[in-house]
Amino acid sequence: TKDSTLDINKSSRAQSLKVVKNELIFNNYSGNISVNAYDLNGRLVDQFKGQATSSRMSVFMAIPKNQVTILVVENENSRQTLKTLNH
Repeated sequence: TKDSTLDINKSSRAQSLKVVKNELIFNNYSGNISVNAYDLNGRLVDQFKGQATSSRMSVFMAIPKNQVTILVVENENSRQTLKTLNH
């Protein structure tokens, strides 16, 4: 039997997330995506739930200006937490 974890033909592309003003740019995400934006007091500022339909997609969110915002991004395979400051 062959160990699939050592298969060099499997391509695993790293997920990445970039925040530019109010736009979140996702690379190599798949399936359902959930994004919650919180202020420093823990209040929910905005949220997005949707389906990734391509290897690159973007979402516009209402991220407050001149404030630190915490973004929690989740899909079936991962969870990322980011701090942003929107100028």
